Amino acid sequence: MAVTSLIISILSALLTAGAVWYARGQRNAADKASEAAVRAAAAAAESVELQRLSENRASDAAERGKIDWKLDLVSGQRYILRNAGTHSAFGVHVEQGAVKVEGNETDFPEFPSNHGVELVLAKSYGQVNGPIVITWHANPTLSDKEERQEVPVI
Repeated sequence: MAVTSLIISILSALLTAGAVWYARGQRNAADKASEAAVRAAAAAAESVELQRLSENRASDAAERGKIDWKLDLVSGQRYILRNAGTHSAFGVHVEQGAVKVEGNETDFPEFPSNHGVELVLAKSYGQVNGPIVITWHANPTLSDKEERQEVPVI
């Protein structure tokens, strides 16, 4: 009978050890699943943020596409400044910076789409290339934020 009790005790100890080992494995699996859920939630939040940024960039690009400035060389120092966008610009100002606009108007109350004006640009201080900066409003009342675009002089 003592041998039987010993065998039953050993079997009980082995079953207990197996149960502990199995429970530890389950706990590790639960921990890994929890970590994976946290990573998935973080990835989903990042994906939502990237989507929002992408939509904002697309919206900004669409807004910029409405008014787009181009500077075309005619000859020598004569250029045509053109609004190549699809909408009129209001309160337009051409800032001189490294190049000087000579004998031409630099402020325009309205600059329609596909409209161009001739500018004579004198490069100052030995500048080879330098941008002109154009500021404008999209709203005729000038109540919106002033936009700004640098246009290279080539």
